[in-house]
Amino acid sequence: MGGKKLITYTAAAFMATVVGFMACKKDNNNNNTPAILQDDNFALNDAMLEQQFEEVESFADQAFDGNAALKGESVLGGSCAAITLDTAKKTIVIDFGKNDCLCRDGRTRRGIVTISYTKKYKDSGSVHTIGFSEYFVNNNQVMGSKTITNRGSSIIGQPYVDIEVDGKIVLANNQGTISTVGSRVRTQVEGASTVIATDDVFQITGSGVYTNAVGKTYLSTVKAPLRKAVSCSWITDGVIEYRYDGITTTIYFGKDGNAPCDDQATVATSGASRTITLK
Repeated sequence: MGGKKLITYTAAAFMATVVGFMACKKDNNNNNTPAILQDDNFALNDAMLEQQFEEVESFADQAFDGNAALKGESVLGGSCAAITLDTAKKTIVIDFGKNDCLCRDGRTRRGIVTISYTKKYKDSGSVHTIGFSEYFVNNNQVMGSKTITNRGSSIIGQPYVDIEVDGKIVLANNQGTISTVGSRVRTQVEGASTVIATDDVFQITGSGVYTNAVGKTYLSTVKAPLRKAVSCSWITDGVIEYRYDGITTTIYFGKDGNAPCDDQATVATSGASRTITLK
């Protein structure tokens, strides 16, 4: 890998960057949509969990790499975050302050993201752990932890990491708390040989358990690798499947299945579907 390029450079899950907060709408005003599809917010909120825990890893990578990306290429903008990198203690602190800061991606953030790492950040075998202190994105509080282990390169030479997430989000406006526990593998499929971030592309696979705001637990599995490019705010391809009480619900990212940068996705259950717009 060239220069200071980090293998986990992303702008995006846990897997894992899917979206920030989301809105959805029905296709064609289908009045025959099954009740389970009417209640598909569990899938949307799980996607939000994926996004929030994915993007903080990107922030950590950029902060370690001389702060340059935080002030230029990243969504944060130059004035959003104060960054403290302590190579002696092997810690990074990204402080968004106590008041909301409008970042380059149109989302507001406040609070602190803290990262600890075991050895040189990009070295094979390095482990870094991410935690939060009063950290909010669009008034949704992100809590828990994420651990990333650098596994070096695959047999075909692609850098990859193993990811473990145990996290939750306290939703804004007293909408409850959602949580996730899961494992992912993120592989860099493009851009590893350059020192810039904007040509980086990642594929994400894995599975987990998601609990919605009323206590229902769903098993989630990435059925087709999620594709996330640093240059796009959205996952542009891939499929996540959710199972609960014998019912399967599926999110298809990318309206056309492989859009270059598309904020559309489709949620399908029991033969019915609706289009969602990611925010």
